[in-house]
Amino acid sequence: RKIRPDTGHNVVSGLVHRNHRFVETEVDGEVVKEKYYRVRPKPAHNRDSSQYKEWMTRQQIESLVTKDSCHWIEAGSGRLGEIYLEILGADGLPNLDMGLENKTDSFASI
Repeated sequence: RKIRPDTGHNVVSGLVHRNHRFVETEVDGEVVKEKYYRVRPKPAHNRDSSQYKEWMTRQQIESLVTKDSCHWIEAGSGRLGEIYLEILGADGLPNLDMGLENKTDSFASI
């Protein structure tokens, strides 16, 4: 096991990007293991940053999805009308990527 002298972290673990981790906390005297997911890109960059973290539970992510949007990108021109579209999730996608811990990258094309 090789350790980087500058950070003290395992060299191999630095090469693998993890998208979830488990955190143990004590609730009412009982140890509970909870799954946290990496949130990328950073969520809601112009809101109160104390609420938003790089790692969040599923419940924290779902509660953020239902809040009002705070950043819009205006594009296009013309007189036909306007559409405001927000992609709130991409759940239940098939995993078409090969390899362990490698999931299909979700995107929306409009």
